[in-house]
Amino acid sequence: MDVKIEETGACRNRIQVTLPREQVQKAFEKNYKELQGTIRIKGFRPGKVPRSFVVRRFGDEVAKQVKMDLIEEALEKAIEDNKLEPIGRPDIDFGKVLVDPEQDLTFEAIVEVRPTFELGEYTGIEVERPESEVTDDDVQAELLGLRRRVATLEPIEGDEVGEEDVLIGKATLIAGDRKVIEDQSITIAPETKAAGGILIEDLRPKAMEAGVGGTATFDVTVPAYFPDEEVRGSTGKLILQVEEAKKVVLPEANDAFAEQLDFDDMKELEEKIRESLQAQKDAAADRGVEERVIEKLLEATPFSAPQGMLDKQMEQITGRTRMRLEFEGKTSDEIDEAIADEVEHQKDNVENSLRSTFLLDAIAKKEKIFVTEDELERHFEVLAAREGRDPAEIREQYENRDMLAELRYHMREAKTRALLREKAKIS
Repeated sequence: MDVKIEETGACRNRIQVTLPREQVQKAFEKNYKELQGTIRIKGFRPGKVPRSFVVRRFGDEVAKQVKMDLIEEALEKAIEDNKLEPIGRPDIDFGKVLVDPEQDLTFEAIVEVRPTFELGEYTGIEVERPESEVTDDDVQAELLGLRRRVATLEPIEGDEVGEEDVLIGKATLIAGDRKVIEDQSITIAPETKAAGGILIEDLRPKAMEAGVGGTATFDVTVPAYFPDEEVRGSTGKLILQVEEAKKVVLPEANDAFAEQLDFDDMKELEEKIRESLQAQKDAAADRGVEERVIEKLLEATPFSAPQGMLDKQMEQITGRTRMRLEFEGKTSDEIDEAIADEVEHQKDNVENSLRSTFLLDAIAKKEKIFVTEDELERHFEVLAAREGRDPAEIREQYENRDMLAELRYHMREAKTRALLREKAKIS
């Protein structure tokens, strides 16, 4: 077997393999013998079907099988002998590969491989720890959020509608010369930006301008994922009738409110809020340290991410963006322009994310970091306690979805990041 390997780009190799005619002939002979011994043809005893008949009847199928078997076996050996670490499936144009028992068999495969780089010093990296102090304003903001969750709506006395008040009305969508939606109830809070399943950026301002008893009309484009297929992509009008307004009444921040949330008094509630916020900020600061260490390591370790992986991730990102913009009713030109901007802004971030994956994997291998079965079980116990379920049930769910390997990968990466943080010089 003759093997030639050529680097064609970052982490991409072209492997050319030539198998001698003798090896091809043996493969054909082996397949024909096996077929002669297994097929049953009327008029012939088992195992006595003439070779000429088998070649004439099954020659094409045998040739396809020989081609697949030889390529798979030869490529696996070439990769192993040359100590390549492939990523994903090799790219082979099988249609261009000719297989003939009287000729050598030659094929090419494009194989993307793991990047190679020299791992430098990764301990003692000097970084600053992000600020993680919890302020009184942080506590009060979180408390306000808790109060808003249990707020009530009450009628407004008078005509004046405040910025925090809620408008209530009905929406009608006319598209394609018919009413697609008629008198659909809608509640417009300060953050509401959609009506009838259509994103409308100025929904709230125009509704406020119309006021109670008024009507606001919007020119809209029906998004591509609208339930009614007949009007998708068409233009139309959404008519909003504002019927009433209600004010948001927050509960008083007192001991009675704290007791509703199963705390003894406001002091205990605020202490728990502060503890929870501190834990969140400490965790965020830890992640900030890890990111800064990784950023410095990437700067000191030049290598490129595999182009195929980069392209695939960018396709996923732009695909999600296209779907979102189609849902919002954007035109094709607007979508193409937005995607071009996103590619320009996201490509470097995605590449650095991929590079950090390979960097952390190299560190994990050097430090012999792995996830033990006990650590995995503890992880399931934590999830079970949080969700009120049986740990065995959660594990079975992961196994059924083939997610255990991915979970181990993320846990291993988290341990590696923690090691970098613990060994960093933090100021």
